[in-house]
Amino acid sequence: MGESMDKQALIEGIKNSDNRVMRYIYQTFFPRIAAFVTKNGGKKADAEDIFQEALISIFRRLKEGELEINHGFYTYLYAICSRLWYKKTKRKDFHVTSVDDVPLSTTEEELVTKVMERTETYRLFQSK
Repeated sequence: MGESMDKQALIEGIKNSDNRVMRYIYQTFFPRIAAFVTKNGGKKADAEDIFQEALISIFRRLKEGELEINHGFYTYLYAICSRLWYKKTKRKDFHVTSVDDVPLSTTEEELVTKVMERTETYRLFQSK
């Protein structure tokens, strides 16, 4: 899949569970997320978990009609992944050494916070 996809094509592909789009997202964006996680004390398996959590969160928000991405898709995905990783490592007493501060609008920041809260609630529910 050599062509690039615009933000709207990616969003629609996630919303419709399009395997071609999901494969494109993984091939295009996962290596960068994996590099971030491994650079900050994680393993590839940690990166896979974070990446999957972020995509599931985006999917749920799309289905609920609550997602508005004002920046590029990767910027939004990276913001979610980095915040999820930061939160996860904070609990394990790791210290993230290079979190790029992604500029998000107030709405996007609120959505990322909600995603993180829902992910945590879902994890607690699963553990019980």
